[in-house]
Amino acid sequence: MANSIGGVSCSLIRGRLADLKTSLRVWRRPGMDGYAAMDLGKGDGDGALTLVKYDSAADVRTWFSAIEGLQGTLVTIVKEDVTYHNWLLERVSARDEGAALSAEGDTRGRLGVRVKKT
Repeated sequence: MANSIGGVSCSLIRGRLADLKTSLRVWRRPGMDGYAAMDLGKGDGDGALTLVKYDSAADVRTWFSAIEGLQGTLVTIVKEDVTYHNWLLERVSARDEGAALSAEGDTRGRLGVRVKKT
């Protein structure tokens, strides 16, 4: 299975995706001994990924638009044949287009994305 995000294929996906972690709120009340704690559930699951596409210049520009169109939606990420479900694509960085040094195409497109686990 190829690398993809939201069904849009990528030549390469780099970065880490952090699982959800339990969050606690701990406090102390004046006049009472000890501390109180509340389990707030799981949160803080986020990640920063770099997406790369090698293809023709026209296809790379179409790829940019496809990824940018996913911002604000829930996506499935397939990275190195491991599938991650229900990630919110929070932010897409500025486009970075250049000459490719790859047999896959003559143009390289690169985007940075921020994702959060839902």
